[in-house]
Amino acid sequence: MAGLIDPSTSLDTSEVANDETAQFLNTTLVNNPTIAFPDYTLGLAYEYNYSPSYSVIAVLGSSNGLADNPNASYSQLVDITDNGKGVFAGFENQWHMTSIRFALGGWVNSADHEKLNGSGHTESNYGLYTTIDGNWRRAVWNLRLGFANDKVSRAEDFQSVSVEYPFVQAAIGAGFSRTGISGKTVSANEADATYTSEVYLRFRANDKFTVTPSIQWMKDVDISGDVLRKKHNLAILSLRLSHQF
Repeated sequence: MAGLIDPSTSLDTSEVANDETAQFLNTTLVNNPTIAFPDYTLGLAYEYNYSPSYSVIAVLGSSNGLADNPNASYSQLVDITDNGKGVFAGFENQWHMTSIRFALGGWVNSADHEKLNGSGHTESNYGLYTTIDGNWRRAVWNLRLGFANDKVSRAEDFQSVSVEYPFVQAAIGAGFSRTGISGKTVSANEADATYTSEVYLRFRANDKFTVTPSIQWMKDVDISGDVLRKKHNLAILSLRLSHQF
């Protein structure tokens, strides 16, 4: 696959926690926040199946996607040699077993990331991650772990668990995540970690419409994303209506 791609559709994927249109809305239950994915970037993705039980995936692209540039313009997107830009590269191994899919990957984003200590110096961001999908009876579950360069990445480490249980015309899902905040930050008001959880119920209203109410709880977060304030908690109620045609 080559062109304008979304690397998160090739790396860190999950059957139960990867689709914000039908599953979890919270971004930490869609993709691992320690991975510095570019947002719709010029690049290529390649998958090779060595056997029914083992495959590899490689992704190479620009470090800055469409939404990562100041003007979010296509002219900035194609200017891949602009100052401060680099490459995003990721590699993932997948093992497929009877009831478990295990993936282990690594990535690097070589754009100029400013260090969190306030020195003004820059450094590349990089990390390791794993995602595991499994089945237990009718339930499908996912476990994610991740680590990033704590000198430049505010999200230093990550852990999440999620599960979905289907019924005849419905499914219920629940997930919990913890994101560890780098100790290299200069702000004393930041929390050591943020916590999120979400529960949703997806059911078919008829042959064409699906309704999904959900509730999210977030601890030690600021909805603006600028400052992670201690003891700042949020509850968000949502309702999705999907039409299939």
